[in-house]
Amino acid sequence: MHGKPVDTIVITSDTFDRVPKDRCFIVYISFIIHGLGCFLPWNLLFHSYEYFICCKFLGDDSDIYRQHFLSFCALAAILAALVTTGIGLFIGFHGDTKRRIVPSIVVLIIMFILQVLFAVFDARDSSGVFLCVTILNIVVIGAFIGLYLSSISGIVSYFPDRYVNAVVIGTSFGILIAICSRVAFKYYSNDARVIAIYFLVSAIITLLVCFDTYFAFPYSRLFRFYHTSIKIDLLHTTKGRLFQVPYGSVLKQIWIQCISIFLHYFSTVTLFPSILSQVQSAAPTFLLPNLQFIDAVVLINFGIFNLLGNLFAGCVKKPYSRWILFFVFVRAIAVLFTFLFINFEPYSRNNLPVLIHDDHIFMGLVMFFAFTHGYFNSMLQMLTTKSVEPYLSATSAVVLQLFIFAGCFCGIIGSFVYQFLATLL
Repeated sequence: MHGKPVDTIVITSDTFDRVPKDRCFIVYISFIIHGLGCFLPWNLLFHSYEYFICCKFLGDDSDIYRQHFLSFCALAAILAALVTTGIGLFIGFHGDTKRRIVPSIVVLIIMFILQVLFAVFDARDSSGVFLCVTILNIVVIGAFIGLYLSSISGIVSYFPDRYVNAVVIGTSFGILIAICSRVAFKYYSNDARVIAIYFLVSAIITLLVCFDTYFAFPYSRLFRFYHTSIKIDLLHTTKGRLFQVPYGSVLKQIWIQCISIFLHYFSTVTLFPSILSQVQSAAPTFLLPNLQFIDAVVLINFGIFNLLGNLFAGCVKKPYSRWILFFVFVRAIAVLFTFLFINFEPYSRNNLPVLIHDDHIFMGLVMFFAFTHGYFNSMLQMLTTKSVEPYLSATSAVVLQLFIFAGCFCGIIGSFVYQFLATLL
């Protein structure tokens, strides 16, 4: 199509019987790209942590920074995303998230460019200063990643379920690509600085693609159709008055999904990656002798089966809302209890025995853990946006993202408690 895209389409009595086709799955793929853009830069940044630890914290007083750097950064980023999403939800929201995407992407590109420039900074004698500057940068990145993710979730909430799941699939692709890139570069190059620069530049390129893709949305008749129908629905509801978001009504309709997603992410982040990445293999040559146990059994397996869980949720959309909390609760209790008895901290335990010594059983547990995470993650996000009136879909999506970030934040803290309990009991 040439020229400037039309902002609206003509609505007649039979318009809703003639939904435009998604030609060549362009809109679907675009939402996958935006999901990728939300999580791939985030994961590439955190998979560069070896560079910061090895190349930056070189002073004698930097042991504490080496030991807790990743946890410090993760807590700071998730807290920033949580606060930004909360502020964005209650201040100047009015049910619209489109205008926040472009500023979020622009700020993220600038911050990743600065992060690349930090690669040439010599922090040999100033580990503490560099830690503060790096965490400040990561706080800004986390804040705008949260704003970007919640905004794109609000936009896709007006579309059918499979488009909502497309964003989730994109985020899972981001996790998988970051994991595979880290494993591949580990065996390709021993230079942590080069790996970090590759990762950070890749994050910038990904965000530039997302920036360009966003401006292509208005050229799609399918995109214009759904957003025009929502505007008409909202106009009939408000009768020309300024729309005031009924937060209480929205929360009353989706409270089951909110509690479920919080518990779901809390149980997952408590265990992955911090706890599962410390599991020791019972057989030194398990699987491939040249591939590290954690890379093959934990990281790659999680990335693959998390994505498979998302794809399976697009085909089998059960259980329904009234049962979803029960299954999420059962899964959370099962994984948190079972993984207490894996080969984690075997020499630091007091009375708690290691009952799972077989690496094949542990690998099966990781597959189940990842698959169920991906499946229930997709199910909850698809159920939430369809549990409210169409013009409130964006609000429900942003509220759900708020509970996701809260679950992640509590899960990071929970991993410290989990490790403490494993060695104390």
